[in-house]
Amino acid sequence: MRPEQKKTILIIDDNPGDQLLLQDNLLSTGLEIENIIMADNLEEGMVFIRQKNISLLFLDLFLPDGDGLHTLSAIIKFNQKLPIVIYSGLADTDMAVKAIGLGAQDFLIKGEFSIALLEKTVRYSIERKFTLDALEESNKRYSILSKATHDMVWDWDLEKNTIYRNPEGWNKIFRTSVYDGTGNKADWSHRVHPDDRKKMQDIIESAISNNTQDLFEAEFRIIRDDGTLGCIEDRGYIIRNEKGRAIRIIGASHDISERKNAEHKVMLSEQRFKALVQNSNDLLAILDVDGNYIYNSPTSKNLLGYDPEFFQDKNPFSFIHEDDRQMTQDCLAEIIEKKYLRVPLFRFKHASGEWRWLESVATNMLDDPAVRGIVVNSRDVTERKIADDEIEKLSMVAKKTLSGVFILNKDKEIQWVNDAFSTITEFSFAEVIGKKPSTFLYGKDPDPAIFEELFKMIGSGTTYEGERCYYTKSGKPVYVWLQLQTLLDSKGNPIQYFGVQTDITRQKELEEKVEQEKLLKQKQITDAVYGAQENERSEIGRELHDNVNQLLGATRLYINMARTDEDSRDSLLTDASAFTLNAIEEIRKLSKTLITPLIKEIGLVDSIKELADEIMIAHPVRIEVIDGNFKEEELNEKFKLNIFRIAQEQLNNILKHAQAKQVKILINMNEHNLIIVIADDGIGFDTTKRKNGIGITNIKSRSELYNGIVELHSELGKGTSLAVTFNKNDLLQADRKQVVTF
Repeated sequence: MRPEQKKTILIIDDNPGDQLLLQDNLLSTGLEIENIIMADNLEEGMVFIRQKNISLLFLDLFLPDGDGLHTLSAIIKFNQKLPIVIYSGLADTDMAVKAIGLGAQDFLIKGEFSIALLEKTVRYSIERKFTLDALEESNKRYSILSKATHDMVWDWDLEKNTIYRNPEGWNKIFRTSVYDGTGNKADWSHRVHPDDRKKMQDIIESAISNNTQDLFEAEFRIIRDDGTLGCIEDRGYIIRNEKGRAIRIIGASHDISERKNAEHKVMLSEQRFKALVQNSNDLLAILDVDGNYIYNSPTSKNLLGYDPEFFQDKNPFSFIHEDDRQMTQDCLAEIIEKKYLRVPLFRFKHASGEWRWLESVATNMLDDPAVRGIVVNSRDVTERKIADDEIEKLSMVAKKTLSGVFILNKDKEIQWVNDAFSTITEFSFAEVIGKKPSTFLYGKDPDPAIFEELFKMIGSGTTYEGERCYYTKSGKPVYVWLQLQTLLDSKGNPIQYFGVQTDITRQKELEEKVEQEKLLKQKQITDAVYGAQENERSEIGRELHDNVNQLLGATRLYINMARTDEDSRDSLLTDASAFTLNAIEEIRKLSKTLITPLIKEIGLVDSIKELADEIMIAHPVRIEVIDGNFKEEELNEKFKLNIFRIAQEQLNNILKHAQAKQVKILINMNEHNLIIVIADDGIGFDTTKRKNGIGITNIKSRSELYNGIVELHSELGKGTSLAVTFNKNDLLQADRKQVVTF
């Protein structure tokens, strides 16, 4: 019966007191009760069940003619639709629980329930039994229907975590024949594809937890028994108790694998078509039999400047250059009779008004019901056409020149070289086509970054000219004078590079030979001159020291002996002695100036300091010598002697002309250079009016022996500063020359 109808309740209990108590309690509830019937034993109760339309049965398991749980089983077998509540004593609780498992809806312990609980138990038991019966009937119908369909009907008891699935549907979906219809949540979940498993669980759990939701749908992939993948559309209806808690879900799973596969193929086909049409550099158009546009791809906007809709129903010949129009019309007439035709290059008017060269292929698909037109694939080859024309012109000239000519594409790969290029580099055209010059023209110090910087420098259209060195195919170094120019498109982007290289190897060798001979000769002469000067000075010094000094010493002794002249003895001998001592001192100073200092023994800095000390003794000037990070052990003795002579020469210039009170000599060495600075606070001079004297000339000559750079700064009243700079590489590795290559 329906739960909302008035109820007839049967109580089977052999205890009259328990019967009356239960009756009073039932009448005290808010239930709509039509009748309450009492029975003392099972036999009497079965009569009432047979004769009356009983809504609910309260059953005591221990009856005089009953046998515990067998009593329950007998009643259920007799009337499967009757809701049964076990009305048991406290000692019979375990058996009452077992009775629930056999099919009873609920149980009450005598004397242990309230009126509210009693009312709830009656309502729930009747409603639950009604629902289960309806579900069982529904399952029977679905079982019959499922045998004639590909769907799998399922019934999930959430409280017991048991799921019934009709075997026919399961076997069809999973391609097996061993399923018996019973299972649980786990044996379904592990068959769902791992990537879809969480999505499926989230959908179901969300539907169960939302007490206002009765239906849910989900699509997910499954793994069949044969290892293949399928796709399921799952729909479920949620059954809830009076509190809204889900207790059962019934549903159906529909195999949509074929549909999804078909949809996937269509989607892939559409994606490929869009990718080919929208992202291609080609223009796709469809013409009808009269040559009018039916379709234009979106690339028409980028390639020709027109929106695709602009061409609809228009004739393409109105956009084609008049010199090419007849040719394209002839091609249209020809393609009507053919399946495929490659159209010669023709000019098409861009939306901006300029003419663009197109390369096209036409395919006759008039008979294809999906197309019903002539498909034309076109590509803009304007830049290539211009470049090809330019190459054709240039090649006529380039073939006759003795200079190597080459043309690179926008990726800096060789497109064309003339015979002279092959002669210079020893690489044939076939060996270099499609290659970057930096991959085979290795320089002495190859650096790809230099090559890239070169192309970056000319990327804006400027011209480069300069000397380059690289090795030929046989490994021979060759020097060229390179001229490189960039060809730009209408937007200012490089499309080609044009270069000319002239072999200057022989010229370079001759120039280097002449320069080396000139430098060698100059150094030899300078070395000879200064060597002779040093020898001469040393000789003069020795002469003055050994001869004049000894002579004056002998004179002094002689004069002293003249003391025997009593008349003028004191005056003569005193004056002669003073004169002789002065002569000896001057000769000593002269000899020390002329003799090569003992640089090897005491070092360059100490030699200059000793020179400064001697000058300060004889002249009213202060000389300060400062050496900053100077490591003279890295320098040879000959070079240090030249530095000493430069300092000596400039100090002599200061003493003669500057009237200075202070002089500073700085000798400093850093990572790259050796710098000598000699500065004074003298009267200075105007460097624009006064020519270099012999002193400055000697300083410059000595400096040039080691590629030194001399800088002289002076102003009237502000003193003079002399700076000489030497490159350490020139000092340590003479005559080394670097060649920049790519």
